[in-house]
Amino acid sequence: MIPETVGSSDGVTLRLYDLGGDGPLLLLTHATGFCGPLWAPMAEILGRRFHCVTFDFRAHGRSTRPQRPMAWDGMAEDVIAVVEALSPGAAVPAVGHSMGGAVLALAEAARPGTIERAWSFEPILFADPPIGVPHPSPISEGARRRRAVFASRDEVIERYRSRPP
Repeated sequence: MIPETVGSSDGVTLRLYDLGGDGPLLLLTHATGFCGPLWAPMAEILGRRFHCVTFDFRAHGRSTRPQRPMAWDGMAEDVIAVVEALSPGAAVPAVGHSMGGAVLALAEAARPGTIERAWSFEPILFADPPIGVPHPSPISEGARRRRAVFASRDEVIERYRSRPP
């Protein structure tokens, strides 16, 4: 049985979601600003071969905020806490998008034997990962400068058309 919540570091409580399926456990990790249930449509397909489980990272969705500034190592600790709750002492396969993919690598680096294998797409990887370095980071600073309100849909299209992907 999949628990509804799991405790992580820094006083964080993580919300888990059992997306169902048949077969071995598969952990699905989301990108910054998203939450675990976004994996539900993919779990319908992956569930033919795997029992899909996801969670909301700290300060995302229904998980709580940490008692210290956000840092990459805290996200890795979230993965470790979830894996330990779901599969004590055994590695699990995982899929991660963006931050979720990068954090799978960080979790494995922090505690070898956590992730059996990972399929990560668009992971945010650094030559020297900023472990223990709280935000602001260049990525979060860039996100803060993003414009939130536009006068029209055409203005949005023009704004993003002029920028690289």
